[in-house]
Amino acid sequence: MKFYHSIWINERGFPPQLYATIVQLKPESSKRDFFHLEAHPGDEAGAQLVEKIVALCKQHGLKDKSEGHRDGAFAYGMRHHYEVCDLQAAPLLRLKIQKKMFEGINSGQRDDLGRVWLPASTAKASVKIISIWPKPWIVVSGAVRRILESGGLAGLTFKEVTIKGDSIYAGAAPFWELRSSVVLPKMAN
Repeated sequence: MKFYHSIWINERGFPPQLYATIVQLKPESSKRDFFHLEAHPGDEAGAQLVEKIVALCKQHGLKDKSEGHRDGAFAYGMRHHYEVCDLQAAPLLRLKIQKKMFEGINSGQRDDLGRVWLPASTAKASVKIISIWPKPWIVVSGAVRRILESGGLAGLTFKEVTIKGDSIYAGAAPFWELRSSVVLPKMAN
């Protein structure tokens, strides 16, 4: 597993001397009124420089914007970058961020057989993963199901999704509710 690191600093409201010091570390990352540095996975020197800048900011009492701070703050980000070997070694998978979400007057409902249902207008052939809001249900296309099954992940189970209505946009392939046979104990609060 590798990491993507980034830092973004707005010159306005930032201590001028500290800003000048940071710009000297990597002048090409300085633009008109901000400093932005990205270290892509595998760029260890860039990642170390981002971490050094974050440490400088914290030494001066500055806060990360992701914690809700504004002027005089910096924006620091670090994301995981999973490689194929990481995914193949993983016994479990948790899908988090969904680009498509079904939300409507009848969202989060099941039919008489307990199957999630989607309106045909939502079940487009281009949909790969969709979440049902406000429920924690995830629906995947047949192609995504095949990819997940080929990964040898523990606990995957699928239940067919019901498509209601008609739409010229509806895909012909079935959709599947992604479920798990692994159930974690309830958390307090």
